[in-house]
Amino acid sequence: MPKVSVVIPTYNRGRLIVPTLQSVIAQSYRDFEIIVVDDGSTDDTSEVIASFGDEVRYIYQENQERSTARNRGIMESQGEYIAFLDSDDLWKPDKLLKQVQAAQQYSDGPRVIYCNADLVDVDGGSICPEGIVGEALAESKPSGNVYHALLGGCFVSSCEPMVPRLCFAACGLFDTSLNYSEDWDMWLRLARRYEFVYVPDILASVRVHSGNSIENEELVRQGDVHFFQKQIVENRDDPKALSILKRASVMVPSERILRKAYDLQAAHKWAASLGYFRRALLCRPALAVNPFFVKSVLRSLGGMRGVSTGSGGSN
Repeated sequence: MPKVSVVIPTYNRGRLIVPTLQSVIAQSYRDFEIIVVDDGSTDDTSEVIASFGDEVRYIYQENQERSTARNRGIMESQGEYIAFLDSDDLWKPDKLLKQVQAAQQYSDGPRVIYCNADLVDVDGGSICPEGIVGEALAESKPSGNVYHALLGGCFVSSCEPMVPRLCFAACGLFDTSLNYSEDWDMWLRLARRYEFVYVPDILASVRVHSGNSIENEELVRQGDVHFFQKQIVENRDDPKALSILKRASVMVPSERILRKAYDLQAAHKWAASLGYFRRALLCRPALAVNPFFVKSVLRSLGGMRGVSTGSGGSN
């Protein structure tokens, strides 16, 4: 039985998943299995996965959305720990090694082990080398009881955590009724019961590209409303949590707008990205002093003028 099961849900990512799988296969820690759950792809994903032979276990299902694919991967896995990776993101070579080493330091109960990630473009070029929390720079993330901190905003990217299998038996699987923020909901349920351990290294990369742009803003808005309604019900007897959720419900839409801006920027749609940066700034004036935000705006301005801003990637 492998120590770690790597669960990768995918949908029409045949052109992106090869570097993702290569980043797992290149791990310095070797006791793992790779499970790719194809959520009804219509491109060449199956052929691409087949080229990896026995190194990857491939499971196909009719399209049922990301949460169902992740749940299928969990149920099919055999590892003591489960680590998630989206099919367009990447891991650094020592990701699993450092997380397994961190987990082995604790014998008094299971803990969720997570790390930091940087932002890169579709070719792996650096966008935000300092690491991220949502869309902001992060020098550190919390360890221990992180529940209230996590209510205030999702600082755990899906490519970061390694979760003991037994935690899912206690907390349940991903909520398939949530179309958005289903990963945030899962981390919150885990944080209610278990401590988190932060490995203070950038061990993963989130790839920003036009293919992960959210087009239907109304659908996203409805998804956010559903998520926050669920959290309010679950925290109805916790005044501190309700106060945090009230603030978070204002912050999250601006994070969505920012992500849209970054995705448009990745597609070199400079003018459109600036429009979304402006909307985000109107929602959160404090972004004006965020170095990453300022650098991103300058990059789009430089793109419109046909010059390099030195902020990563090509114009």
